[in-house]
Amino acid sequence: MDGQSLKAKTLPGSIAPIPVGCFFDVRWPCVAVVEGGPDVLAAYAAIQRLGLLDVVAVCGMLGASMKIPPGSLATFRNRRVRIVQHNDADKANNAGENAADGWARQIHRAGGKVDIWTPDKPGTDLNDCFHFPAEETAAALGEAFNFAMEGGH
Repeated sequence: MDGQSLKAKTLPGSIAPIPVGCFFDVRWPCVAVVEGGPDVLAAYAAIQRLGLLDVVAVCGMLGASMKIPPGSLATFRNRRVRIVQHNDADKANNAGENAADGWARQIHRAGGKVDIWTPDKPGTDLNDCFHFPAEETAAALGEAFNFAMEGGH
């Protein structure tokens, strides 16, 4: 395998573009859309740390090339959605930015109130924010999830 690991989407019978998470349950008024498994775990850790477990659901897209399937889009209607974009170090590629822009268009057309947040440091994503010094981590998580704070939804 030349040092590369297989992704779950290569398993027989898997349906790769289906988002991961419990965002189908509409009792949460806000949804955080993140890219990749590590950011799904980071999003859950952040909402637990910030006391937002009853406010924010997590929707994990398992790759920048994935599109949200039409059958899943209706769950975003009338919900506050924050896409947590990767801050790509390779600005020529911009995979994270392109993915976030495409998902935002899809969610907006489906009736969701959507915006995008990107970590300040180039080459970082939500998961990386947990490796910052404590004050920087708190500030980054506060920014990433301020869309769901009291009065923000």
